[in-house]
Amino acid sequence: AEAQRFAAEELSRAQRLAQAKQQLAPLARRVGHGQSMARVLETLSARAQAHQLQVVAVQPRAVAAHTAAGSLALREVPLELQVSGRYRQIGEFLGALTEAPFLADVRELSLSSPGDAQALEARIAIVVYMEEQS
Repeated sequence: AEAQRFAAEELSRAQRLAQAKQQLAPLARRVGHGQSMARVLETLSARAQAHQLQVVAVQPRAVAAHTAAGSLALREVPLELQVSGRYRQIGEFLGALTEAPFLADVRELSLSSPGDAQALEARIAIVVYMEEQS
């Protein structure tokens, strides 16, 4: 009876592990595999331009932090992106970040309207997660 219980627990653990790996797989594919920071910046700029936004500046925001998710070691790279465009274009750009070939988390967003200009200025603080190289 104890052997059957043990076997059932092992099977249950194996199923939970397989399910967790399946859920993690789409995210793990986006975490910087083959991505360099230059490529991430290039992608951000191209996606902003695809939404008719003018990229004003992209700069590092602070020292990168390190975190771990199971056997995957990640480096958080904070960036500040400054763009200019219409409200809808900015919103669509932010929404499109979920489909980027890397993981990014929007941490802050501030909008301002300089003078009588029709375009808004947006400061977007994001964190890009890159795979830590061993």
